[in-house]
Amino acid sequence: MTSRAPGVRLLDRACGYTVCLWLPQDVVGSSAVFYALLQRLAAQDKVAICRFIPRDEGAAHIVSLLPQLERLDAKNVQVAPPGFHLIYLPFSDDLRKLPHQQGTPGTRCA
Repeated sequence: MTSRAPGVRLLDRACGYTVCLWLPQDVVGSSAVFYALLQRLAAQDKVAICRFIPRDEGAAHIVSLLPQLERLDAKNVQVAPPGFHLIYLPFSDDLRKLPHQQGTPGTRCA
């Protein structure tokens, strides 16, 4: 697990994959473990870094589990469900170095 440092942002579309919300399955005991992990990570303001295999015989991905607690509005209606945002993280092979452009400080590079 790693802490979320101020200023660090997890991108909405890391590595070309969309972010999805992960909820517990109907397996005995999975809900208790799921909610315990969700509460603990949220209380400590941390994310979990995991190896994720979406289906049998599928390729493994490195993902971040970002906790989202349940949010209710003023009328006690659920606005956001409890769960984890599953964010795909890139492997080192997926990253490339961009050439540094020299510019005048305080101006934007086009």
